[in-house]
Amino acid sequence: MALPEFSMRTLLEAGAHFGHQTHRWNPKMDRYIFGSRSNIHIIDLSQTMPLFHQALVAVREVAAKGGRVLFVGTKRQAAEPVAEAAKRCAQYYMNNRWLGGTLTNWRTVSGSIARLRELEGILERGGEGRVKKELVTLTREKDKLLLFTAGLLAERRRARGLKLNYPEAVALISCAIMEGARDGRSVAELMSEGASILARADVMDGVPEMLPDIQVEATFPDGTKLVTVHHPIP
Repeated sequence: MALPEFSMRTLLEAGAHFGHQTHRWNPKMDRYIFGSRSNIHIIDLSQTMPLFHQALVAVREVAAKGGRVLFVGTKRQAAEPVAEAAKRCAQYYMNNRWLGGTLTNWRTVSGSIARLRELEGILERGGEGRVKKELVTLTREKDKLLLFTAGLLAERRRARGLKLNYPEAVALISCAIMEGARDGRSVAELMSEGASILARADVMDGVPEMLPDIQVEATFPDGTKLVTVHHPIP
């Protein structure tokens, strides 16, 4: 399948070349900086172009072999498009906050999901004789679990019969993995587990920012499409 086309103009119109104020940066990002304008670093898109193409190829390869992809984007403006993109291709997503141990302690996370399914079943059956106070407690537990694991359930609900498999690639759509990416914990967890990380890094500390206007599409063996959607940031 042919990769989607994009150009330098596409990246410019998406604002991919804007960094942060020149006094807020990490020297390790120096080789990716073209210059500065009005005290704002300008990212060298001539380097972004081939690297972005590599990311597209990586996504296509994961999709082609039926691998799972975890979309991560917890900034307020990224949460909705991240969830939308993941749901459209029956993939995992996290758009509230990064759950520590998602990859390094996958068994525990899977246990939380199993507990959520159990609670949903109990409540759907009317509580199975439990008193009102117990039902309130169970509902609160369910809501809390759902808040952080909904994106890991999405693919199961849209594509029944698929197992909750360990994700092979992680698309970091936005930088603020709120309690994780700011100090590197979640990124370090991903790296320690050998997951492929697809991200656009900024000039400050190497965490990714949202790139709103690039559309990526790949196809799974069963015909399911992996896409990210056009969703301009307000």
